[in-house]
Amino acid sequence: MRPKVKQKHYKTRVILPACLVQPALKRLHDGIEGSQLGRFKTLRKVQARFWRPGLASTVKDYCAASLTCAECKRPRKTPKAPLHPIPSTYPKQRVHIDIIGPLPRTKHGNRYIMTVICSFTKWVEAYALPNQRAKTCARALWRA
Repeated sequence: MRPKVKQKHYKTRVILPACLVQPALKRLHDGIEGSQLGRFKTLRKVQARFWRPGLASTVKDYCAASLTCAECKRPRKTPKAPLHPIPSTYPKQRVHIDIIGPLPRTKHGNRYIMTVICSFTKWVEAYALPNQRAKTCARALWRA
């Protein structure tokens, strides 16, 4: 008794010459057969009928360059974390510090401005600084 051998059924496909790649993609993607189905479905349709080296990248590039697809696709929204207020209950509990510069050098040698804002009272202070090193900023805050 002979063992059963499964035979694979291969579908015959046409080797697509370079001069017919664009017309075939136009018909299968833009034409009535394709209806702008997207990259993966277009690739499946093309691969079911044709074979060519680098066909997947050619389909990808064609679909990416399609103006109709670009107009129809909605831009993907990036998920954003919800914003929650951080309350402050007394002055100087939380302050916001920002450094502006480099600016033109003053006659005292300062090139930066450090702004400090109290989130409770909304009071603003500004300090002229020669540089933006941590020691310089800490000294300006300590003197205030």
